Amino acid sequence: MQTRLLSSVYDSAKVGDFVSATDADERFDVVLGRLRLDALLYDRVILVDADLADGTFFLAAAHRNRLAELPWNKIELRNRSNSLEESILGQFVRAGSDWLVPFTFSSMPLEKSVDLAERLNSQSSNGVSDLTRLAGALSDAGLDKTTARWYLDAWKKYCSEVPILAAGNVAQWTGGFNMEQQLAVARDAVETALETERGREAFKLVVANWRSRNDVTRVLASERDFLTVGERSDYATIKTWYMHSYKAAQGNQHSCDALEVFPEESCRDFAPTYLPINDAPPSSGVGCRVPHNFLSALGKMRPDDFSRICNQTKLRRAVNEWRTERNESALSDALGLVVDVLDDGSLSDQQRLRETADYLKYPASLGTGIAVEASLKALTRRKFVHLSGLATMFLAGISGIGIELVSEISISGLLDVKKRVVQSVVQMENRRIQL
Repeated sequence: MQTRLLSSVYDSAKVGDFVSATDADERFDVVLGRLRLDALLYDRVILVDADLADGTFFLAAAHRNRLAELPWNKIELRNRSNSLEESILGQFVRAGSDWLVPFTFSSMPLEKSVDLAERLNSQSSNGVSDLTRLAGALSDAGLDKTTARWYLDAWKKYCSEVPILAAGNVAQWTGGFNMEQQLAVARDAVETALETERGREAFKLVVANWRSRNDVTRVLASERDFLTVGERSDYATIKTWYMHSYKAAQGNQHSCDALEVFPEESCRDFAPTYLPINDAPPSSGVGCRVPHNFLSALGKMRPDDFSRICNQTKLRRAVNEWRTERNESALSDALGLVVDVLDDGSLSDQQRLRETADYLKYPASLGTGIAVEASLKALTRRKFVHLSGLATMFLAGISGIGIELVSEISISGLLDVKKRVVQSVVQMENRRIQL
């Protein structure tokens, strides 16, 4: 059975928390490493057209000329139209409307994005029939021409390169998007959990506008700088409930069996049996040491080297055995193959893993929340729940609770790293959302 992962890591509304679109952001390799690791552990990683159109990671990949380094043979891109250009246009131009869609960009500062969306709502869609004209319309609506051109260049690169890179793995989506059903599951619990009048008013507005993610974004963005602590928790709870419902509906729409979502900071534990915000693995006392540069090394690996790892029969067999039989030794074998390749010289100008001094140590409660090292400030105090497996464990490997630098590690210590990671991965995998 094919395993299909939908992860909020790659959602345009979330990926900006992990990496910006600027050329100077060194976290790009970390997110690429995460995507590659997901590709090793799942048959398909599902992306949708909006992830590319407005996602900081993918926009950065286009501008860095690194689109070809993504694991396209394991990515399935789902579009709303026959072509990628039509799909991007379709997010701004709707049939039967004389005005552009008030699209709320996630890849630009929120205040700027909300202001632009309001202007788009009164911008004529007449004649906006291709990406060049769309960029012109964005500029007419108030977006500076340099930024409009920046988006246009990335979109055009997608349209010229992605159909070739992802040949055979691009499809127009079908099937219903039943978000209303997902929202209903915990709606009463959310409403009961809210503690402020402003939070309850925001909840009513979200319920009234739930069909438009753009509208909900603007509702939750309003007056955010003037919220009290309690109001911020209410807003975080509403957003968590809405985005979880959105991604669950999207996962069902695209026939996914694994879903990874993230609660907002300070979200209330509104429905513990449905979305356990404060859930954590058992306190077994087992720590987890993860090589600090694992994901970055995987992201920096040459595409041909990564393809050789991905296509190894032994690795695929080990991953499949782990999936079907929950055999921990098989997972250990799969992890060992990847670590061995990285440690055998594929780190190029980096130190080999056995020689790396900086390792991070984590308590058994990994999963309750994540604090971040300086290079990952955007992840500060973000919580991870329903972690989807080994991939998320390694994302946690570059941040974590109670960061402790370990100055020395031996070859036997590297083996211990693998053992401890596998133990924790099993715990995380057992808690991922089943669709």
